[in-house]
Amino acid sequence: MPAPLPPRPETTARHAILVAVQTPGVTDAALDRSLDELRRLAEGLGVVALDTVVQKRDTARAAHLLGQGKLDALAARLAPPDDPPPEGAPPRPDTVVVNNELAPGQQFALEKALGVEVLDRTAVILEVFETRARTHIARLELEIARLEYALPRMRDLDEPDREGGGGRGERGHTQAELRRQQIRRRIPVLREQIEGARAADDMARARRAALPVAAIVGYTNAGKSSLMRALTGEAIYVADKLFATLGSTVRAIAPETDPKALVVDTVGFIEDLPHALVASFRSTLEEVREADLLVFVVDAGDPHRAEQLAVSRRTVAELAAEGPAPRPLPPELLVFNKVDLLDAEAREALRAAHPDALQISAFDPADVARLRGEIERHMRRDHVRVRLRVPFSAGHLIGEVHGAARVVDERYDASGTVLEVDIDPAELTRLESRGVKRAAALREAPSEST
Repeated sequence: MPAPLPPRPETTARHAILVAVQTPGVTDAALDRSLDELRRLAEGLGVVALDTVVQKRDTARAAHLLGQGKLDALAARLAPPDDPPPEGAPPRPDTVVVNNELAPGQQFALEKALGVEVLDRTAVILEVFETRARTHIARLELEIARLEYALPRMRDLDEPDREGGGGRGERGHTQAELRRQQIRRRIPVLREQIEGARAADDMARARRAALPVAAIVGYTNAGKSSLMRALTGEAIYVADKLFATLGSTVRAIAPETDPKALVVDTVGFIEDLPHALVASFRSTLEEVREADLLVFVVDAGDPHRAEQLAVSRRTVAELAAEGPAPRPLPPELLVFNKVDLLDAEAREALRAAHPDALQISAFDPADVARLRGEIERHMRRDHVRVRLRVPFSAGHLIGEVHGAARVVDERYDASGTVLEVDIDPAELTRLESRGVKRAAALREAPSEST
């Protein structure tokens, strides 16, 4: 058996049969949704699903996953034909894609019984992630996940070639054992590189700590990157495929909000994300934990939008609870994207179900402007309006005040500059520590003020 998950170009054409075991507690609707998601993931790798085989069983832990009858029927269908197929005949499946997560022994037994490559859900998502990862940390984390996935799946397969001394009976190590040793040495090196890269990310995050951040989160393919492009004017990569982008992208909202705010596009979530890939969300974890506002983006036209929103919220809650110092979740803004694909009746039903949510299309400038205004309002929700006095002797602090607050009025008296500002309390404390004096407190800044 070849080494698991060999890298392939995304354009390689394969034809597959999807296989799933439906255990008690998994509804037909949930299974259909999961299989549809698996089909779309496979399509992103150039794998065309020709058919689907589903079997109801009490457990998915059987040695061959399927019952003997189903297994024999599937093996017969996958067996090479005795004669060459006629011209124009439909393609013959050369891969089996399993919706369940397989144990290494199950995968090996299935491949031996069926005579074709078998990919489980984890393997498919790993391949998708590998073709999409663009940031340095994402690539490192995915390499670790790939190696950890491959390690228990390496088998000697009666290899005759052995190298060196050592090994059982001093007969040398098999090629598989040598590969396992290489992997065990490689993983700590990758972890060390990740720690170094994260330190650089932490420094970048600290440099922008004074600016409020809105994190765009949601299910994969909900249109987050399109929304990011619309809010920032940046050429963010956009594609109609699951996990089109991995990693986090941080940009300033343009035109500039008041206060100036950043927006971060995080990796999309997915149901039943394999445990081996949870590490790929570490950068998203930090952005979620540090954000001032979570913008949950939902594909309004997806028939499974309620389930996808539930997955997104659950995943965010789990991410926020991780680490040595769990933090409460930031405020939430719910946004239904792609409403241009809905008719008036569907939009009204959505509004009735979620009266506080925004309905937008990322391609409608007016909708994007409404979202931008809502983000701006959220960023100023805790601001207070105060009058500050900067003595003439500390005139260099005037620029800091303008940078940290929205200046409503500015005038001079005999002792210095008096500024009326809308400001975040934390920034106010920082300015006072620098020597800016508070002249008088005013009413809280109204949320509708501009």
